Amino acid sequence: DVEVSDCTFDMSAEGVNCANKIIGSVNNANYSNPSKGENIRILRNTIRVQSTLDDRNNCECIGIEKRNNVLIEGNHIFNTRDDLGIHNSTNVVIRNNVVEAYDGRIFVANSKDISIENNTVRYVFPSTTGMGIYVGVESGYDMTPERIAIKGNVIDYTRAKDTPCYGIRIIGANYIIVDKNKVYGHPSARIAIEHTQ
Repeated sequence: DVEVSDCTFDMSAEGVNCANKIIGSVNNANYSNPSKGENIRILRNTIRVQSTLDDRNNCECIGIEKRNNVLIEGNHIFNTRDDLGIHNSTNVVIRNNVVEAYDGRIFVANSKDISIENNTVRYVFPSTTGMGIYVGVESGYDMTPERIAIKGNVIDYTRAKDTPCYGIRIIGANYIIVDKNKVYGHPSARIAIEHTQ
């Protein structure tokens, strides 16, 4: 029963570095670490990282691992290089978040019963690569991603210039619903559904 809400994490000054997670459920979180296993709420937080082209943080802004019953809602992430990431978790709702990214994404690996609803991932740099929403597998986990709903999200690549990227990419997952999402701009693939390699 942990809640992190209405906080501002500002790493936007030049030279400020965050190499791990900003809000995370494992021990390498730089700032806030909800360490219990269940009933975690991450609500209405603002996370800002560096935006200059030559000096960016390489951190996971929100990272959940091995947790159950998680709500991530109403957060605003600016200039992220890495993810809003879910790893090996169950019963997670990710909704109404805004990610202003140059290479970041909503990332779900080896997790079950996940709802990704009404989020916006907007790429703000012209040399963007990446995936707006990615569902797949990571090494070190044995859970297959299953029962994942991706509904009503907006992936905006209008500022990116024909770079290798995906709107929604799903690899090696079962029982997936992709419904009423909007992908703008010119990604290499708007929706890609693939087998594991």
